Amino acid sequence: MLINSIFFINHSGDIFLEKHWRSIVSRSICDHFFDAQTKAVTPEDVPPIITANKNYLISIYREKIYLVAVTQMEVQPLFVVEFMHRVMDTFTEYFDECTESAIKDNIIVVYQLLEEMLDNGFPLATELNILTELIKASDHHKQSCFHGNRKRRGELRVTRIPAVQRSLATTRCEVRKQRGLL
Repeated sequence: MLINSIFFINHSGDIFLEKHWRSIVSRSICDHFFDAQTKAVTPEDVPPIITANKNYLISIYREKIYLVAVTQMEVQPLFVVEFMHRVMDTFTEYFDECTESAIKDNIIVVYQLLEEMLDNGFPLATELNILTELIKASDHHKQSCFHGNRKRRGELRVTRIPAVQRSLATTRCEVRKQRGLL
């Protein structure tokens, strides 16, 4: 599965957030989606897959928000739909609701989550337990991200790194601890 871009569109048709991975896709690609949206009677009636020139637009509608993924090659649409539902579920877990205002209020965390969830357009880390260990939900939680960090002379001293970021190779400090030198 390869996603080039994701657009977040509110119920009134405004693009309020976009994220690009491989190359920047113009917002004008969403005109094909807007045409289908105006033809639909209800938001749920918008076709989930729209072909536009050499692109495919795959969309979902939840919480008065459309997520529109743009791909430039044929992909299995259910994987993309499942991924976008996972994105919405993750935002709901992080922000207690997945609304336009919640996304805008937590824009930095949203971009961090999207960056971790997709790597160059391919799904990477979509498990909530891994994401919560990598990215904390608020500024208060970010301060305790490394569990035991202390400010010293204007810099952050890391005393414990989250398990998912640790390497399998042992470090010199770990070897010294094992040998009883520390």
